[in-house]
Amino acid sequence: MGTVGAAHRYGKASWAPGEAAWMADLLAWLPAWTAVLVMGGTTLDVRPLRADRKLESVLSVFDGLDVGESFVLVDDVDPGEMSLRIEQVRPGEVRWRALTKGPRVWCVRVERGPAAA
Repeated sequence: MGTVGAAHRYGKASWAPGEAAWMADLLAWLPAWTAVLVMGGTTLDVRPLRADRKLESVLSVFDGLDVGESFVLVDDVDPGEMSLRIEQVRPGEVRWRALTKGPRVWCVRVERGPAAA
């Protein structure tokens, strides 16, 4: 549960692109079993999940967001394919911004935008 503690210790509820680097380093160092879901309003770590459960988990958290709210997705594989799949089921609603790009950990800001008309 280190990511929640670290976020609160630094008083951060959201992360600018340059500020995510220390978090990615921390997450890469922590064993994947540390947390399946760490939600302090900021982070969803799907690394320990089987591939077939990752999309379901991301959609579950995403569907709980209000417009303009976001979370940081942490994965051990490039989430590019996942972003395409989510765009198919929630067209125009998802905004993705890469914070850290591998090779051991990827961090992506996932934000809910207004529903497509």
